[in-house]
Amino acid sequence: MKIQFLPILWLLFLLTGCIEKPLEIVSKNTPEETIANYFDAFNSEELAALNRAFHQPFVVLMGEERLVFEKYTDMVDFDIIKATGWSYSKINDTNLLYEDSDTAMIHVNFSRYKEDDSLLITQDFTYLLVAASVGWKVKAAFSSGEIVLGND
Repeated sequence: MKIQFLPILWLLFLLTGCIEKPLEIVSKNTPEETIANYFDAFNSEELAALNRAFHQPFVVLMGEERLVFEKYTDMVDFDIIKATGWSYSKINDTNLLYEDSDTAMIHVNFSRYKEDDSLLITQDFTYLLVAASVGWKVKAAFSSGEIVLGND
């Protein structure tokens, strides 16, 4: 009896691993990491990664402009940005203003640099992020100043 009980117990143990458990959606990164990943993708000109970083559609309020884009690649044109002398961007400072389980707001001060590492422009943006099944995504960007994005 004892010998027969062990194989059955072993079989039940194996079958338990096959039972589906409910999927728990957890943000895979922080708002700060999301913004850092966005800047990395921007500097690498990775259009697919940039589209994945933004919730669609998304809004840009910059200076006097109020723009809505279906996807990030509808807004950015790296040829136009490079024509300004841009080579790369660098985050100077971030400040998480608000975060709950659904939304976050983060202020970012960053600079654009030329190829010789000389400063092109320093800009402040505040980003609204929303929680998605894959982590945080940028839903809106706000700035009192203007910066060249390409198709804006």
